[in-house]
Amino acid sequence: MTRWSMVLCSAVVWLSACGSPLGDAELKTDEAEYAPGSELTLSLHNESFEKLGYNLCGVSLQRSTEAGWETLPAERQEVCQSILLSLGPGEAESVSLTLAGTLPEGEYRFLTRVEWDGEREELASPPFRVVR
Repeated sequence: MTRWSMVLCSAVVWLSACGSPLGDAELKTDEAEYAPGSELTLSLHNESFEKLGYNLCGVSLQRSTEAGWETLPAERQEVCQSILLSLGPGEAESVSLTLAGTLPEGEYRFLTRVEWDGEREELASPPFRVVR
């Protein structure tokens, strides 16, 4: 084992002990632009070395305004189970969603909550555009 390999392995072990997920999670849509009423695929990718807790059923849609990101009222009338699902390292999960046909043009993003080793955080998708 070379000296750099030993240093890198030591850093990985140290960061693991500190509770760092050693990576990231990514929430993203399948396109960058949609028409109102379009169906889209929202994917959550666990790019860490730890299990990720999630539930995409409760994802929120936000619209960019001059004041910042505004959470829109839920359009889906779906009942969500209040359970935390597990996504292993390197795994991904997707859900199909339909945008409301009444959405005005603008910039939007999705927001969900994930959990790393008992610590919760919000995760936002990159912005996408709704155009008519």
